[in-house]
Amino acid sequence: GNVNVTSAAITFAKVTKKPIIIEIVNLVERVRYYEPRFISYFWGAGYPKHAKIVAISKALEDVCIKSGINEDNIWSRPNPIDETKFFFRTELEKKVMLRKFSKAKDEKIILHLAKFMPRKKQDFMIEVLRILPEKFSLILAGPLVTKGPLADRDEKYLASIKKLIKQYDLTKRVTIISEFINNPQELITISDIFVLPSVWEGLGTPILESLACGTPVITNDIPGVFDQWVKNGQNGYICKLDPKLWSGKIEKAVLINQQNMYSSSENILENASTEVIDKQYHNLFKELSN
Repeated sequence: GNVNVTSAAITFAKVTKKPIIIEIVNLVERVRYYEPRFISYFWGAGYPKHAKIVAISKALEDVCIKSGINEDNIWSRPNPIDETKFFFRTELEKKVMLRKFSKAKDEKIILHLAKFMPRKKQDFMIEVLRILPEKFSLILAGPLVTKGPLADRDEKYLASIKKLIKQYDLTKRVTIISEFINNPQELITISDIFVLPSVWEGLGTPILESLACGTPVITNDIPGVFDQWVKNGQNGYICKLDPKLWSGKIEKAVLINQQNMYSSSENILENASTEVIDKQYHNLFKELSN
């Protein structure tokens, strides 16, 4: 984040010419950090010229370039996906995981896995579920902030979601788990669809985790972020935040064949597994140390 401790580390690397890797993970209009004027005067403004900037999506790479960072200094890569947890499973393996949950034979589970906060748009999914047939159910899972300056906002937001569920008589079709999820791969694997209607994301790592598990994905339309991984009709859909549009795409997504999802899983792990990204990081460390 753009805080004093980060600025101090970057300034130290600039002045001493120490090798430094800076990860840009939040989608902003311009990449910058706080820097005392005398530092800018003597050593030049902005990030150290020798810094390696890591952008976790194409959108963030574009922001870096627009902010004046040399393209040769930018490494665009996704957050790594733990291939020991997130991988394609057989129908039998899925059934074993499904025993922990009560699921009717023809039920279709939609999963929204994210922190409970307004920009994640869990409330939007209630509007979508209202339109979908009875066989569709929704799991809203993720931590809730209960301390600090945002606690009141997020607690009120969750309360408004529960009120909406009751208003639309969807209590039997919605499961809320407002806590940190220790084994997200289990929820993702038992789900038929993963959704992320968030209004802005730097990457949306659970999208990659879901695709690695072979679960189709529906996301909001954020250019340069989700469209790097979600391909319409092949492993999910990207569309604007309209409940009718989303309900239609969800019904289509459950029909995507398993061979497509297996290929999508292979693609994710070939490009974004911890094994792949760690090896690239190791090479970068060697390059910078030399």
